Amino acid sequence: MTTDLKEMIIRIMDKRRGQIKIDSCQKTSEDRVRIITNHEEIKDEVVEHYKNWTCTRKFDEEEFGKNWEPYYNKLETVDEHIYDHLCDEVTLIECDLTLKNVKYDKAAGASGIPYDFWKKSGYYTKKALIEIINLVIKEGTWPKEWKDGIIYPIKKTMEWNRDLKLTRPIMLIETARKIVIKILTNRLNDIITKYNILRGKNFVALKYESTFEPIKILQAIIENANINKKEAWIVLMDISKAYDSVSSKSLKKGMERIKLPE
Repeated sequence: MTTDLKEMIIRIMDKRRGQIKIDSCQKTSEDRVRIITNHEEIKDEVVEHYKNWTCTRKFDEEEFGKNWEPYYNKLETVDEHIYDHLCDEVTLIECDLTLKNVKYDKAAGASGIPYDFWKKSGYYTKKALIEIINLVIKEGTWPKEWKDGIIYPIKKTMEWNRDLKLTRPIMLIETARKIVIKILTNRLNDIITKYNILRGKNFVALKYESTFEPIKILQAIIENANINKKEAWIVLMDISKAYDSVSSKSLKKGMERIKLPE
């Protein structure tokens, strides 16, 4: 627990949000809410709810061109050649370093192969994995089996009251696929940090950065207002489905802005 503060806080506050069993749920029709218990009806309701959750987000080209396009212009300060080695072949050393930093207790995907298997596997097994990883990076696509996943609903609050809106889905994907993602993420993290690509108020998950700085700034504003008897107006935004509501088109334009290769 001394090395994982998030896990420590979860245990102390007893706020672990486990998997739930949906043997009944709320259904709204004609402004009336009723509890359904029929298996097929529940399945249809769950499918429809999570299908809307992950649907394609609207992207208003006219609105973008009018108000946002200048903010997405390619950065002149970025040299596109800094990414030349982003897709280099993965070595056994790099794979071992990546595996060393993954957690043992993460759930496996549909195949049931956990991180522990890859951590403890021998030279020839890892060599086969690396060959697949390098092929994936070279071809720019996933194996069909790696595209499959298992979706579990978990509670967003301690009590979900049979309301699907108070749950969110998590998808268990293949650990081999996650290893590829981690390798590319680590490489990209190193490049962005080394060349200071994201500047200004970007408190993102990069090396040597955290949300500690903005929290301390906010704390200082509150303390200053209390000491000097002044007003302080603070706006907190909780965006519903924040990560899932990002348009893939705007995300692509954001990556083009920092000249990420396709």
